[in-house]
Amino acid sequence: MVLTDVGFASSENVTLPETQLQTAGVKVLIYKLPQANDNNVYLSNIPLLGSLCRIGGTFEVIQEDLDNPLYAIKSYFSYLASTHMVAPAVAGKPLWTSLYLDFDEISKYITTVTFPGKILQL
Repeated sequence: MVLTDVGFASSENVTLPETQLQTAGVKVLIYKLPQANDNNVYLSNIPLLGSLCRIGGTFEVIQEDLDNPLYAIKSYFSYLASTHMVAPAVAGKPLWTSLYLDFDEISKYITTVTFPGKILQL
């Protein structure tokens, strides 16, 4: 997972090592932190997005007006939970993150837990 202002990708020369990432089974999730002077929030005409799509990665812009900043990266938590549904070593077991600072500094340190759910077929 990459949290960035995506300044590194503003050049048309930036690409991902697609073959190596696919061979290693790496899932690339890029979240953009928009800057005040950003005139290309969604990276129009930047080759990085094509490369990201070819390897099954994702790109999302983090919105600033969310009550819960963790909601901005909900796709990361969804992906993390989905990996625990299929991985035999961890199937059915919760995954706890390392401690990190509380965004609002209410309780200082917090942890996040993901637990595999059940996919319902409609």
